[in-house]
Amino acid sequence: MLSTLRNEPIERMLPKDPMDPIEKADPREPMDINEFVDHKLNTEFFEPTLITEF
Repeated sequence: MLSTLRNEPIERMLPKDPMDPIEKADPREPMDINEFVDHKLNTEFFEPTLITEF
């Protein structure tokens, strides 16, 4: 009897399809990882070629 009392509230808390929501959720702001890396590199390291562009 104790095991049935323990399992009952857990079954109510769990979603029926636990794998569903993560893949269907849209990111708020889709970000390209390459753009992020380029921005990070440009801000962290000084490139001499940037001088000739201005």
